[in-house]
Amino acid sequence: MILRSTSSGPISGTARRRGIALRDLAYRAAAVLVIVALIVAGLPAFDNPQVASAAALPAGCKVFADAHLVVGGNYVYPDVPLLVNNDRMLVPIRIIAETLGADVSWDPERQTAIVDTPSRHIEMPIGASLARVNSQHVDLDAPAALYQNRTLVPLRFVAESMSCNVLWDPSTRTAMVESPRSGTLMAVDMELRPECAVIHLRTDNEVLYGVTALEDPPRLVIDLEKTKPAMDWAQKPIGQALVSGIRIGVGESSGKFTRVVLDLEEPVRFTHGPAEDGAGIDVEIYYKVAGVVWEDGGLTIHSSGPLQSKSFVLKSPDRYVIDLPGASLSQTAKNVEVGDGDVLRARIAQFQTSPDVVRVVLDLQKPMIFRVARGDSGLRVLPDASPPEGKLNYATTETGGRFTIQAEAGVTADVAVASSGRELRLQLTGLSPSGLSGEDVFDGLVDSYEVEPGGEGALSVVAQITGYAGHKLKVANGSVTLDLERSAVAGHRVVVDPGHGGDDPGCTSYSGVYEKHVNWPIAVALKARLERAGAVVRMTRNGDESINAYGRADVANNWGAEVVMSIHCNAHVRPDPSGSEVWHYGNSADSLRFAKLTMASLTKLGLVNR
Repeated sequence: MILRSTSSGPISGTARRRGIALRDLAYRAAAVLVIVALIVAGLPAFDNPQVASAAALPAGCKVFADAHLVVGGNYVYPDVPLLVNNDRMLVPIRIIAETLGADVSWDPERQTAIVDTPSRHIEMPIGASLARVNSQHVDLDAPAALYQNRTLVPLRFVAESMSCNVLWDPSTRTAMVESPRSGTLMAVDMELRPECAVIHLRTDNEVLYGVTALEDPPRLVIDLEKTKPAMDWAQKPIGQALVSGIRIGVGESSGKFTRVVLDLEEPVRFTHGPAEDGAGIDVEIYYKVAGVVWEDGGLTIHSSGPLQSKSFVLKSPDRYVIDLPGASLSQTAKNVEVGDGDVLRARIAQFQTSPDVVRVVLDLQKPMIFRVARGDSGLRVLPDASPPEGKLNYATTETGGRFTIQAEAGVTADVAVASSGRELRLQLTGLSPSGLSGEDVFDGLVDSYEVEPGGEGALSVVAQITGYAGHKLKVANGSVTLDLERSAVAGHRVVVDPGHGGDDPGCTSYSGVYEKHVNWPIAVALKARLERAGAVVRMTRNGDESINAYGRADVANNWGAEVVMSIHCNAHVRPDPSGSEVWHYGNSADSLRFAKLTMASLTKLGLVNR
């Protein structure tokens, strides 16, 4: 998403208008030189083979004039012109793949180009907007094309699918592909997180790898090309998150590679990508919910690991709902008839996929409050009585959470939120801390809270929260109620892109201020607000640095960003236009919805919707 502000104030389009005029003069001069050269050579213009071949170009493609290609430090000279489609360079598949050590084949029946390495199988149908990498479908910015009996493919897609870096030098119009280096597998370990288990494969540098799911028996196979293991073990038992054990071996197929096998108790949903910290690979295995059991006056939710949960109440009829984001449901899970007091039954289902959400619903005869406690192998859901006098209670609500304290008349309260947005203090006076205690919650909003004495007749309830989105405090007749709003961005990855930077100043104001210096403080402020709300934020640049469009996309793609927001300040030749624009990815309904929400927020600030 690109946020643009057009102002009649400091930003002008002078620099850009001059650029257009100079470029127009350059084109005219070049055209004159070409005509003179043709006349001197005695050749008619229509006999020029480069001009004549343009008629046979694939749809949407143009010849990428004066472009160069470097692979592994060596210049590569294709026997057909390089093409460009939708700002993506297309190159002959055989040259790029075989230079990187891959095998290339052609399926004439399906009109599909195929690239194979020991860990990657890539299929690109001609003219299609989707490619296939192993078992996953991937969107293409530009399709593969046939031209002069050659198959041309998007350079960046093929190279990055083979874990190569692609750089672009605009001054020489050169694309440079850096071959993956050989590496060493330093360690393999497992981390149990609330949302998933993570297998960390730690290497000494970035390596080419592939992950394949196999059955009979179920297992995940991770091949690391040009890599050797440094550990002193070949296998070890795990017994967590449906991973029974890990095996490591070395093989040879077009070069040495290390194979890591995760033996599974049953098939799992998984994702993989570059390591979050340092070189290596992270394989995320999502937990499965085996089922529910009503026992000892409460509900036990059995799973393959610790679960995140979000709870809320519904009415007409009365229900208590526990959502388990990131979890998938085992085929053995069934609904349970309870018939214990006001709890009628427990229902469980796969409420949502992509992303996965398992939903557990307790059908009730009348409204009830429950407490949800997390363990290493699931959740325990217990009925909770109404808070007694002088006691502190926390309950998850449909929109967030609620703290309630029943006390004597005369109590006063105030709320302070840390600048990080991760800690909230409910400060109370006229109340003794005796009988009040905290607890662990982990409901997606409040992780935990505790009671801190603050002197005679004073205390603070200190809550650790995932992100701050707002609160409402009410004090009446000795009763204190604090409603917290759940942040919609907590835990999500957001890339903030301050437009331009370094050698690219953007527009220039009449007073000499560059657009890049206006974009930067806006981006910094946006980052701080998002982080306070619980988002995990990364900037495309960390100061006045030069970074091209490909580099900005690489930051987001390599990090696994869920949202990208680019900040710009537009210019106009007239002094009167002003307001804001939000540009979004046109083929995404989620992107459109997010753009509308963003524009609605900007409009509330008094900015004109352009």
